[in-house]
Amino acid sequence: MAFLGPRRTGKTSCLEEIKASPGDFLPILLNLEKHDTVEAWLAGMVRELRKTMEQPQPKMTWAKEKVDHILSRIKKLELPVGGGLELNQDRAGPAWRKPADEFLALLADEDVPVLFLLDEFPTFLKLVTRKSSRDEAEAVLNWFRAARHDLKDRRARFLVTGSIGLKGVVRGLGLAPTVNEFDTHEIPPLTEGEALGLLETLARDNKLPLDSAGRAHILELLGANWPILLQLFISEIQDAGFTQPPTAEELDRLYHERLVHGSRN
Repeated sequence: MAFLGPRRTGKTSCLEEIKASPGDFLPILLNLEKHDTVEAWLAGMVRELRKTMEQPQPKMTWAKEKVDHILSRIKKLELPVGGGLELNQDRAGPAWRKPADEFLALLADEDVPVLFLLDEFPTFLKLVTRKSSRDEAEAVLNWFRAARHDLKDRRARFLVTGSIGLKGVVRGLGLAPTVNEFDTHEIPPLTEGEALGLLETLARDNKLPLDSAGRAHILELLGANWPILLQLFISEIQDAGFTQPPTAEELDRLYHERLVHGSRN
């Protein structure tokens, strides 16, 4: 599954909420903007799963012997270091492929109920392509697709987010089929009623003189009710120091001079 939407629309907040209430899953949250190699992503998944399983899990019904067995398999994984599409001596593929397949086998064999929450996955793909090559991105996308297929009847699951379009990134690489089975949820902007309510709340909490006409005019100017744009507009009103509700002309000036051409753009 994928959550896609611009920055500051709530994707990471969704992941944090899921991590706090994961049901019967072991939640693993990774910020993939910090990784530019497949090795780093793989190491992050392995490391965090090990760390999670070493902690008491009240909802888990596994016997201690099963947990110890899974941990022993995790500890035996030999993860490669570095990056790039460097082939092994047997030229079987990238150096990370063997441990990645071993990790996949572990998840399938032991039926680990893990939920990987992968923040900014499309950005990770761009970083891998930039640091290594398109071939490296293709290799990891093909592996990831095979992993999802092999685990479809098991309990391991993946949820990815992106502030840039996942399909756009893979289409640009010529690899669109690698994600065509993702269940994608686009996070939309606020409705008009929600946006007006947010402006009213922000103005009240910050003791700003913003009347209903001003709130409606802000929505007309912005054209899209993304929370971050509404918050930025409120910040400009606050910085301007109005003691009376700003007029339409004053809001126009703030929009063009500060939001469009100012430092917050």
